[in-house]
Amino acid sequence: MILLIRKAIFFFINVKLNSMLYLLSYIYLGLPLAIFFLTWLRAPYSLLLSAALIIPFYFFYKDFCKEKKESLKILPIHFVLILITLAWIFFSGSGGFSFQNGDWIKHNAIFNDLIQLDWPVTYQLPDNTTVFLNYYLGWYMIPALAGKLYGLSGAFIVQFIWTTLGVVLSLVWLSKLIKKPHRLLYVMFIFFATADSLGIILLRNVNLLNFITPLEHWSTHEYSSFTTLLYWVPGQGIGIWIVMSILINLYKEKRPQDLLIWIALLMFWSPLGVIGMSPFISYMAYRQIKGGLKVNREIYLKNMSAIIILFFFYLFFSANIFASLYSKDFRGMWRADSVITWGRFGVFLFSESLLPLLLIFLSRKYLDETLKKFFYISIPILIFIPFFKYGLLNDLVMRGSIPALFVVFLCSATLLFSNKFRAQNKLLWLALAIYLIFGAITPITEINRSIQSEKNVGIPLTLPKIGDDLTVKQYIGKEDSFVAKNILSNEREYSRVSH
Repeated sequence: MILLIRKAIFFFINVKLNSMLYLLSYIYLGLPLAIFFLTWLRAPYSLLLSAALIIPFYFFYKDFCKEKKESLKILPIHFVLILITLAWIFFSGSGGFSFQNGDWIKHNAIFNDLIQLDWPVTYQLPDNTTVFLNYYLGWYMIPALAGKLYGLSGAFIVQFIWTTLGVVLSLVWLSKLIKKPHRLLYVMFIFFATADSLGIILLRNVNLLNFITPLEHWSTHEYSSFTTLLYWVPGQGIGIWIVMSILINLYKEKRPQDLLIWIALLMFWSPLGVIGMSPFISYMAYRQIKGGLKVNREIYLKNMSAIIILFFFYLFFSANIFASLYSKDFRGMWRADSVITWGRFGVFLFSESLLPLLLIFLSRKYLDETLKKFFYISIPILIFIPFFKYGLLNDLVMRGSIPALFVVFLCSATLLFSNKFRAQNKLLWLALAIYLIFGAITPITEINRSIQSEKNVGIPLTLPKIGDDLTVKQYIGKEDSFVAKNILSNEREYSRVSH
């Protein structure tokens, strides 16, 4: 057994990272879709969408087999970083080993229903309305499948492993994107955040700085720290980190024609993240068209596969009941209802958007051309996305901002670890470092609250019981929709669940 493990480790650390990362990322993001297509859909659609997944996989696997092997050094510091990462994930709530934040009520309910009910998961509500589970389930499917076989306890164990694999994959991508990765790069990733604490201090609301209360709740809007994402919505964070890394790498390699298939996969992990990526996608598509469209058989098949998958998810999510509701309270332009609210909003924009963007802009000559381009696109996103709203808690701002914040992190890490920048512009380097220290208070608070709080994993609720009608409508789809009538498998029993 030990010999087999050593051989497996040797295999994976002796391949060139580029093609291996693409292949592993495709498997990680695409496997939940494959399970979903094969178990939730009628046979014709299941076969079509499964084929659309297999075709790009074939090309990524072929690239992986062609590329030459290259030895990588494994240093003692890597084992230390692995332990730090495992501790970070252990206290996130994944696996049910520690305290779970409020969003885990929903996560656990979805896991429970995926495990206990037939697929596709359907509910018959007290008013005899039949609905189906309609949500981005990318992070849920693998642990849920394990739960079908081994129960909820087995699902939690696989959930922890699955989350860990996604985080590790994200961190390996980071090492590739940063030219000279510093040993503290992963630690900086854990503690990266915009400066909620600075906004709190400016508003003289320092009683919130108790290292227990979630700091992002101080404002009318929220730009989530990476730790907050892992501790509240791990699937969305992981999916966006991986795909955003891939988009940046594709731009560096001058092959933006591959971007569409990754966006198609991300739709099952975070549709709002796709919206936040749309300016980057548009720019890459523009550059591709401007440079001349070079379409070969591989590019054509990959993009046709992506279009098929994207069209399916358009049909699937358009059946969502909440998405079809129009309400000025939950969708449209954001407007403050008082001078005080405008003031708080202004402080938010200054402390979490304008200030970090200004510091990086003044230091931009120390960034490579790719990061500069992506940073310039991030500026209007982070300034203007707060003026739009969608969702009960303005989810568009929280999740749509992740791609741009990921770019801000890459720029900050590049600058902070640049000896040239530190030597030539000490004041700017110090200002950026101080800002990041203020930002780090947010993830420190999240981690400390999890450590200080008791484990609270109880018997999961079923999804229709997690809140009021409007809350539940975010996660269910209409049975009279096109996708329910024609695409979802009709060989299912309706599960009677009351509110």
